[in-house]
Amino acid sequence: MDAVAHYLQHLAAERRLSPHTVAAYQRDLANLARLSAGKPLAELNVTDIRGAIVKLRGLNLTATSVARQLSSWRGFYTFACRRLGYASNPCLGLRPPKAVKALPDILSPDTCTQLLDRTADDDVLVARDRAMFELFYSSGLRLSELVGLDLIDVYLQAGEAEVTGKGR
Repeated sequence: MDAVAHYLQHLAAERRLSPHTVAAYQRDLANLARLSAGKPLAELNVTDIRGAIVKLRGLNLTATSVARQLSSWRGFYTFACRRLGYASNPCLGLRPPKAVKALPDILSPDTCTQLLDRTADDDVLVARDRAMFELFYSSGLRLSELVGLDLIDVYLQAGEAEVTGKGR
């Protein structure tokens, strides 16, 4: 049994990963073999892995897709070093490309108004939740800052609140 098949069997039988996950690992390892121009996986070195990453980025794959493949390769080599006698793990020390962090979508003022107008102020908890939501939306507080507010931090007469944020 070749190394990849042995690893895939390990994933399915011992680690009990789903068939879809095992298939994804199989695709990633086949992709590595293709990107390394047929060089045996046991002979790949750090330069070969870096070259494969560059080729993936050249195919306009997202940083998260490249990171997932690198993770698959790293797992294979960790297994191969422990169980199959591979001399070294060429993925050690390699960092995946940084993923672009998208900004969250914001709630428009009209949507916020519609949301708040749907709730009735009859219930004390609903009134509290509505006040918290209005403060959260209008002030730009972090959720942890809002939740950390105590009654003694709120000055209703002045319309102010003393907020303790990051770094106190």
